[in-house]
Amino acid sequence: MQDDWLYEEKFDYIHGRLMGMCFNDPLPIFKKAFDSLNPGGYLEMFDFDADFRCIDSSSDNTQLRKCSDMMITGAAQLGKVITNAPKYKRFFKEAGFVDVVEERFQWPFNTWPKGKYYKTLGLWYNRDMLEGLEGMMMAVFTRAHGMTKEEVLEMLEGVRRDINDTNVHAYLPM
Repeated sequence: MQDDWLYEEKFDYIHGRLMGMCFNDPLPIFKKAFDSLNPGGYLEMFDFDADFRCIDSSSDNTQLRKCSDMMITGAAQLGKVITNAPKYKRFFKEAGFVDVVEERFQWPFNTWPKGKYYKTLGLWYNRDMLEGLEGMMMAVFTRAHGMTKEEVLEMLEGVRRDINDTNVHAYLPM
Protein backbone atom coordinates (compact mmCIF):
# COMPACT_ATOMS: atom_id res chain seq x y z
CA MET A 1 0.00 0.00 0.00
CA GLN A 2 1.21 3.48 -0.82
CA ASP A 3 0.73 6.40 1.52
CA ASP A 4 -1.66 9.18 0.62
CA TRP A 5 -0.36 12.36 -1.00
CA LEU A 6 -0.84 14.84 1.84
CA TYR A 7 0.33 18.08 0.25
CA GLU A 8 -2.34 20.63 -0.58
CA GLU A 9 -0.07 23.44 -1.77
CA LYS A 10 1.32 23.63 -5.31
CA PHE A 11 5.02 23.29 -6.11
CA ASP A 12 7.32 24.56 -8.83
CA TYR A 13 9.66 21.59 -8.52
CA ILE A 14 9.35 18.07 -7.11
CA HIS A 15 12.36 15.77 -6.98
CA GLY A 16 12.40 12.05 -6.29
CA ARG A 17 15.65 10.12 -5.94
CA LEU A 18 16.24 6.38 -5.67
CA MET A 19 12.64 5.61 -4.82
CA GLY A 20 12.34 2.46 -6.92
CA MET A 21 11.63 0.26 -3.92
CA CYS A 22 9.01 2.66 -2.50
CA PHE A 23 6.24 2.33 -5.06
CA ASN A 24 3.70 -0.39 -5.61
CA ASP A 25 2.81 1.49 -8.79
CA PRO A 26 4.64 4.71 -9.76
CA LEU A 27 1.97 6.01 -12.16
CA PRO A 28 -0.50 7.23 -9.49
CA ILE A 29 2.37 8.98 -7.70
CA PHE A 30 3.41 10.71 -10.93
CA LYS A 31 -0.21 11.77 -11.52
CA LYS A 32 -0.45 13.17 -7.99
CA ALA A 33 2.82 15.01 -8.49
CA PHE A 34 1.56 16.42 -11.80
CA ASP A 35 -1.61 17.67 -10.11
CA SER A 36 0.49 19.25 -7.35
CA LEU A 37 2.67 21.33 -9.67
CA ASN A 38 2.15 24.95 -10.60
CA PRO A 39 1.80 25.54 -14.36
CA GLY A 40 5.23 25.09 -15.90
CA GLY A 41 6.45 23.12 -12.86
CA TYR A 42 8.84 20.19 -13.02
CA LEU A 43 8.96 16.68 -11.67
CA GLU A 44 12.42 15.15 -11.72
CA MET A 45 13.01 11.48 -10.93
CA PHE A 46 16.41 9.86 -10.57
CA ASP A 47 16.15 6.12 -10.17
CA PHE A 48 17.63 2.73 -10.96
CA ASP A 49 16.64 -0.46 -12.71
CA ALA A 50 17.40 -3.22 -10.21
CA ASP A 51 18.16 -5.68 -13.01
CA PHE A 52 21.86 -4.85 -13.31
CA ARG A 53 23.68 -5.30 -16.61
CA CYS A 54 27.06 -6.62 -17.57
CA ILE A 55 29.08 -5.83 -20.69
CA ASP A 56 30.05 -9.49 -21.05
CA SER A 57 29.33 -12.83 -19.39
CA SER A 58 31.53 -12.14 -16.37
CA SER A 59 28.55 -11.96 -14.00
CA ASP A 60 27.07 -15.30 -15.05
CA ASN A 61 26.88 -17.80 -12.19
CA THR A 62 27.92 -15.23 -9.58
CA GLN A 63 26.33 -14.55 -6.20
CA LEU A 64 25.74 -11.01 -7.49
CA ARG A 65 23.53 -12.29 -10.33
CA LYS A 66 21.69 -14.66 -7.99
CA CYS A 67 21.16 -11.84 -5.49
CA SER A 68 19.83 -9.47 -8.16
CA ASP A 69 17.38 -12.07 -9.46
CA MET A 70 16.24 -12.86 -5.92
CA MET A 71 15.80 -9.14 -5.11
CA ILE A 72 13.56 -8.68 -8.15
CA THR A 73 11.42 -11.77 -7.51
CA GLY A 74 11.32 -11.17 -3.75
CA ALA A 75 10.30 -7.54 -4.12
CA ALA A 76 7.55 -8.65 -6.52
CA GLN A 77 6.29 -11.12 -3.90
CA LEU A 78 6.13 -8.18 -1.49
CA GLY A 79 4.18 -6.06 -4.01
CA LYS A 80 7.06 -3.93 -5.32
CA VAL A 81 8.30 -3.79 -8.89
CA ILE A 82 11.93 -2.64 -8.71
CA THR A 83 12.54 -2.63 -12.47
CA ASN A 84 10.17 0.25 -13.32
CA ALA A 85 12.72 3.01 -13.97
CA PRO A 86 12.95 2.28 -17.74
CA LYS A 87 9.16 2.87 -17.89
CA TYR A 88 9.26 6.25 -16.15
CA LYS A 89 9.21 8.23 -19.40
CA ARG A 90 5.95 6.52 -20.41
CA PHE A 91 4.54 7.06 -16.89
CA PHE A 92 5.41 10.77 -17.08
CA LYS A 93 3.52 11.11 -20.37
CA GLU A 94 0.55 9.11 -19.08
CA ALA A 95 0.44 11.39 -16.03
CA GLY A 96 0.11 14.44 -18.33
CA PHE A 97 3.67 15.75 -18.56
CA VAL A 98 4.89 17.17 -21.86
CA ASP A 99 8.40 17.73 -23.22
CA VAL A 100 9.63 14.76 -21.18
CA VAL A 101 13.40 14.34 -21.21
CA GLU A 102 15.04 11.08 -20.24
CA GLU A 103 18.74 10.74 -19.53
CA ARG A 104 20.32 7.36 -18.95
CA PHE A 105 23.49 6.67 -16.99
CA GLN A 106 25.51 3.60 -16.12
CA TRP A 107 26.99 3.21 -12.66
CA PRO A 108 29.74 0.56 -12.55
CA PHE A 109 29.89 -1.58 -9.40
CA ASN A 110 33.63 -1.01 -9.00
CA THR A 111 36.66 0.40 -10.82
CA TRP A 112 36.65 -2.08 -13.75
CA PRO A 113 35.86 0.47 -16.52
CA LYS A 114 38.48 2.46 -18.37
CA GLY A 115 38.74 6.19 -17.89
CA LYS A 116 39.04 8.34 -14.80
CA TYR A 117 35.35 9.39 -14.77
CA TYR A 118 33.96 5.83 -14.69
CA LYS A 119 36.67 4.57 -12.37
CA THR A 120 35.81 7.33 -9.89
CA LEU A 121 32.08 6.69 -10.27
CA GLY A 122 32.72 2.97 -9.77
CA LEU A 123 34.73 3.66 -6.63
CA TRP A 124 31.91 5.77 -5.16
CA TYR A 125 29.13 3.38 -6.14
CA ASN A 126 31.11 0.41 -4.85
CA ARG A 127 31.30 2.06 -1.43
CA ASP A 128 27.61 2.92 -1.54
CA MET A 129 26.64 -0.64 -2.47
CA LEU A 130 28.85 -2.25 0.15
CA GLU A 131 27.43 -0.02 2.90
CA GLY A 132 23.79 -0.43 1.90
CA LEU A 133 23.62 -4.01 0.67
CA GLU A 134 22.66 -5.67 3.94
CA GLY A 135 19.88 -3.18 4.53
CA MET A 136 18.54 -3.63 1.00
CA MET A 137 18.61 -7.42 1.14
CA MET A 138 17.62 -8.36 4.67
CA ALA A 139 13.88 -7.58 4.61
CA VAL A 140 13.31 -8.92 1.11
CA PHE A 141 15.30 -12.12 1.62
CA THR A 142 13.88 -12.97 5.04
CA ARG A 143 10.26 -12.02 4.28
CA ALA A 144 9.88 -13.12 0.67
CA HIS A 145 12.39 -15.95 0.44
CA GLY A 146 12.14 -17.23 4.03
CA MET A 147 15.88 -17.06 4.61
CA THR A 148 17.33 -16.68 8.08
CA LYS A 149 19.46 -13.69 8.98
CA GLU A 150 22.50 -15.97 9.03
CA GLU A 151 21.74 -17.29 5.52
CA VAL A 152 21.41 -13.75 4.19
CA LEU A 153 24.71 -12.72 5.82
CA GLU A 154 26.42 -15.77 4.31
CA MET A 155 25.10 -14.91 0.85
CA LEU A 156 26.20 -11.31 1.37
CA GLU A 157 29.80 -12.44 1.69
CA GLY A 158 29.73 -13.80 -1.86
CA VAL A 159 27.87 -10.78 -3.21
CA ARG A 160 30.42 -8.41 -1.65
CA ARG A 161 33.23 -10.48 -3.16
CA ASP A 162 31.62 -10.18 -6.62
CA ILE A 163 30.99 -6.44 -6.22
CA ASN A 164 34.67 -5.93 -5.42
CA ASP A 165 35.91 -8.19 -8.23
CA THR A 166 37.14 -6.00 -11.12
CA ASN A 167 36.84 -9.04 -13.38
CA VAL A 168 33.04 -8.77 -13.02
CA HIS A 169 32.08 -6.01 -15.47
CA ALA A 170 28.69 -5.15 -14.00
CA TYR A 171 26.85 -1.83 -13.86
CA LEU A 172 23.49 -0.52 -12.75
CA PRO A 173 21.33 1.36 -15.27
CA MET A 174 20.20 4.70 -13.85
